[in-house]
Amino acid sequence: MRYFILVMTEFPEMRRQEINEGNLSRDALTAVNCVRSSLFMSYGLRRDSKLIFYQAHSGKLILIEGDKLRYMGPNERSISILLSMSARKLLSGDLERNLESSPGITIIKNDIVPSIIRQENSLLLYQSREGLDLRTVKFTDRTVLVCKLNPEMIIEDVIGLFGKHTHNMIGVKLDDEAEKAILLTNNEIDRRNVQLTGL
Repeated sequence: MRYFILVMTEFPEMRRQEINEGNLSRDALTAVNCVRSSLFMSYGLRRDSKLIFYQAHSGKLILIEGDKLRYMGPNERSISILLSMSARKLLSGDLERNLESSPGITIIKNDIVPSIIRQENSLLLYQSREGLDLRTVKFTDRTVLVCKLNPEMIIEDVIGLFGKHTHNMIGVKLDDEAEKAILLTNNEIDRRNVQLTGL
């Protein structure tokens, strides 16, 4: 299983008019590209991937599960429309319980990230200019990559959100742009899987 946790100060707004005009903000486009990088391949969905948009300090998040996802295509409009539905509910502030906004997309009120990262045998990675070469990392069956969605965020502050679990996290040399970091990680895991299966 692959988890991609995107930490953000606040989920970017995606208005229908902006989507129709193809005029999304930089942060909104980054969010869309992260969905594409984490969940889509050229021939279909990654059923073993989960993407989390984690709003720092609020404990609220959007969880997108590849094995349950429906009605979303890999194009910008399809992704942004479904994300905008979730974002409106997340930003409304009156979330009383977990809510499925579309099949495979759930807005979660309670912070489930600690329970994800403390799972046994999880490999916890974060993007770092000074970290290990990704090609030297020994991946496990559960790989968790933590990235920052907003470029102005400091990765050390992002890591600090996970408290006592940070000692288990490994920095890897990945691009500051979250969508590229996700893409490189998926490519490396795919490459290893192909070597193992001999395809």
